[in-house]
Amino acid sequence: MFESYFELINNPINKQIKELTRQNQAKTKIIHELLIEQNNAIAKLKTENKNIRQENKGLVRERNNLKVKYNNLKRKCKKIKVKNKTPVPKWTRRDVFKRDNFRCLACGTDENLTLDHIIPRSKGGSNKIDNLQTLCQNCNLAKEDNAVDYRENNIEPLIKRKKKFLIYFNFSEFDTLDIKV
Repeated sequence: MFESYFELINNPINKQIKELTRQNQAKTKIIHELLIEQNNAIAKLKTENKNIRQENKGLVRERNNLKVKYNNLKRKCKKIKVKNKTPVPKWTRRDVFKRDNFRCLACGTDENLTLDHIIPRSKGGSNKIDNLQTLCQNCNLAKEDNAVDYRENNIEPLIKRKKKFLIYFNFSEFDTLDIKV
């Protein structure tokens, strides 16, 4: 077959075998690198999946808490039923505002006035003049559904307001200045 070692080494078939072996080793190295990258990507996806599941559990807990709060509020709303649904007549409104000098009985302001039921309608209060008082929106909201009669002068207001002072300037014929407070 081959007469010398030299002929064996220089044989074209052996050269092809060596070249194929070198290419095979390069491909094996590339495959090994790709497998490492694939394993890293799989590990990364697993950790991301775990984080998403934990976040989802937190959102589910939060949703359930909101459902419980909503149901509690729903139950409370069912308990509070307005017994008197008729609106206050305009002439009654006018009379109550007039009786209270168009001022909030709690803080004394004349802005954003509303009618307030001393005994709230949800607790059976009526639209009679005896059960109505003039309050501003802020005092009415602060009073909530408590039965407080501000027509009695010994009740302290819920909101302290700064009193407005009006200064009038009057010029006489001789250009003197009169200040009235």
